Amino acid sequence: ILPKPLAKWPVGTLLSVSTNYSHYNITKIKGRDKMSDKRKIVKASYGKKLLSAAAVVFFSVFTVAFFGPMEIFLGNIIEFKFSAQTAALILAITSAAASAVVSLLISLLPAKILKHVNMFIFSGGLCVYLQNVMLNGKMGSLTGEIDVYSKGLIIGNLAVWLAVFVIVFAVWLIMQRLKKSKYVFSGMRFAAIALIAMQLVGFFSLYLNIDSGLGTLKDQYLTDSGKFELSQNENVVYFVIDTFDGAVTEQMLEKYPDAFDGFGDFTYFPNMTTTHSRTFPSLTYLLTGEMCYFDKPYPQYVNEAFKKSEFLEDIDALGADIRIFTEPQYLGQSDTHLIDNHVSYDSSSLDAMNLKDFLKKSIKVSAYRGAPYLAKGRFKYTSAEVNTASMKELEGKASLLDDPVFFQEVLFSDFGPNKDYDKTFRFYHLNGTHPGAVLGAYGEADPNADYADNARGSLYTVEKCMEKMREAGIYKDSTIIITADHGYSGGGETLDLPYATSCIMLVKPAGADGSKAMKTSMAPVCHEDLFATVIEGLGGDSEKYGRTIWEIGENEERARKYYYTALYSDVDGEVALREYSVKGDARLLESYTPTGKYWDVNYSERAVSKRRFED
Repeated sequence: ILPKPLAKWPVGTLLSVSTNYSHYNITKIKGRDKMSDKRKIVKASYGKKLLSAAAVVFFSVFTVAFFGPMEIFLGNIIEFKFSAQTAALILAITSAAASAVVSLLISLLPAKILKHVNMFIFSGGLCVYLQNVMLNGKMGSLTGEIDVYSKGLIIGNLAVWLAVFVIVFAVWLIMQRLKKSKYVFSGMRFAAIALIAMQLVGFFSLYLNIDSGLGTLKDQYLTDSGKFELSQNENVVYFVIDTFDGAVTEQMLEKYPDAFDGFGDFTYFPNMTTTHSRTFPSLTYLLTGEMCYFDKPYPQYVNEAFKKSEFLEDIDALGADIRIFTEPQYLGQSDTHLIDNHVSYDSSSLDAMNLKDFLKKSIKVSAYRGAPYLAKGRFKYTSAEVNTASMKELEGKASLLDDPVFFQEVLFSDFGPNKDYDKTFRFYHLNGTHPGAVLGAYGEADPNADYADNARGSLYTVEKCMEKMREAGIYKDSTIIITADHGYSGGGETLDLPYATSCIMLVKPAGADGSKAMKTSMAPVCHEDLFATVIEGLGGDSEKYGRTIWEIGENEERARKYYYTALYSDVDGEVALREYSVKGDARLLESYTPTGKYWDVNYSERAVSKRRFED
């Protein structure tokens, strides 16, 4: 039955053919098994590559894009208009998504290339982590005052960054020669996971200590309504120029000798002290007269200060229209009905945020903190800048702390009197000479402007306001106050005050038309004297608030109190509020004497504060 050619073959040959045919089938089946095994090996290999990539990528991305900005936001949450919960949610989701995508993409690389990429990403993340926790020295969060770094500091900082990369790659090369390179990557994964865990602990320690009352201070904003509308009768126009220190005034006059030429009938008080050394609590104090000793949470102090104070109530009782232009978190809830440009809203809503710009600014915030000293200047920012970009334009929201924008508003606004106002109180908070200011000497935006330029530009802006008031015929009957919330904030190697902190003070009384030359008075004046001055300017009983600025004697021996928020380092933060007695010329450091009273800024007895004071 076999075909004729095969019929002639021996039986053994037939058996051999049969056997070989069977072997062929068996081999084919085994080949399929080998292919399946290869797929399993490939999948297992990819899984290891993905795990290795994910560990270092999640560590680096979360260090830069989540922990970096959130540490700044949580440590200074009152400075930002968005809620901590909303910021954390957005950054966590974005960081997780970015980490997952990057991990998936780079894990497709060949193993040898992936190893180099992993080491580079890990080294970069480790450098940022070390910069955040160890290398920033005494750079203060949000102050940005240490803008010029020594060459030695810059070079030393870069050397540390370079050393991290060199050490990581050197260890890998050594272990590779010993044929134990796998331990390097295992250790790298372990270190990445451990550092994520450590940062999570720090995050939650800050997050869980946020006072829930902060939300009430954030759920409000101030509009531009009536910003430059004044009364034809009595006005108090009050300019608070941020960080306008007495030393800056001297720098400005040296560079711009004509800076005071437009301030006829003003009195210049160079012997002027502020009450506090930072914007918070200075702004709240200037609107209430209530001291802050940092012995209670931020929102509690702000709300209690406005509830206890009668300052705005007395201004309202005099028939004045009250409009305040500053960050709304400095305003307590009890008096918001007296502020005619105040509006409430939900700051925690995602609908209130511009997500794209918030993410951009968050990275900038993180980069300023985590970048080496050489690159920090590229990432300078202000809280106002972050707020403006992050929050959607609410209806009629005022442009705050953007001095070039404010200058343009002045130029194109009509200061004509509003007949519906019997009297007005206007309070303008300008960014002034605060670190990060970009106001040029004549109102233009200039990123390269120095403090003298910022100061001249601030006064030039006020001059333009006064020109508009003259055109409207309301200048003469207006009291104009120009001061600062604080001078240089300080911060040094110890808790001691590093230098004297006088500030700008120019005042024009109602009735003066600017035709007489400016006068200079060395009277020892301070913020405390401005409450009576405002009430007098609106025709009220100033004696309730003490003496006006005009009633302080020229050569009077007077002890003024100055409360310095001592800033030791970026690691420890603001650790103590110290009380100083100021006798004599406020421009001289020897005039400042510590009284021995101090309060812990974090509302609890911290070992770091106790230890340093004991030392």
